[in-house]
Amino acid sequence: MAPLQDKPKSVFQSIDWITILIYAALLAFGWMSICGACYEYGQPRDLLSLASFGTRTGMQLVWIGSSIILGAIILLLDDRIFDTFAYFIYGAFILLLFITPFLAHDIKGSLSWIKIGPFSFQSAEFAKFATALALAKFMSPYGFRLQGSWKNMSIALGLMMLPMVLIVMQKETGSALVYFSLFLMLYREGMSGFILFAGISAAASSS
Repeated sequence: MAPLQDKPKSVFQSIDWITILIYAALLAFGWMSICGACYEYGQPRDLLSLASFGTRTGMQLVWIGSSIILGAIILLLDDRIFDTFAYFIYGAFILLLFITPFLAHDIKGSLSWIKIGPFSFQSAEFAKFATALALAKFMSPYGFRLQGSWKNMSIALGLMMLPMVLIVMQKETGSALVYFSLFLMLYREGMSGFILFAGISAAASSS
């Protein structure tokens, strides 16, 4: 008699709900912080005025809602899609980073914001997940190792450093520094501690 197979988990059963709750709490605290930062004495404090699309708080609610919908769509997609198109997504956002200075509006010296109608976005923010996706694809084969392989190390660092350089060219150093967190992941996979120290030192001197 054939052994009984485990019933596959549904999407909702496989979700890390603790992480979702932490994310929701960060969204709530972030939105309340924006409410406090944008509030001017004498303005109405009712929820209807805070949710108005003509205010920063209202636009932030639009982005929060959009992120939740996008996250739900990603959870419902087959994860093999991301594995198949990881390099394509990375290349598309590298191209977007390259052309961003030619399309962006100068905001306090930064050329990182692209405006489409009433909406504005930073290509650097989308490039972060594209870089993480490409690195995960590159390092996912069985038996992959960084230690002792300069070829693998060079490619991994190149995937990480290319978007950093393009973001610095947009004069958006703060967003570029976020990429240094990927050094911790490379160190875990066998990168030399000297390279990790050099990366942390560069981030500290740039901040």
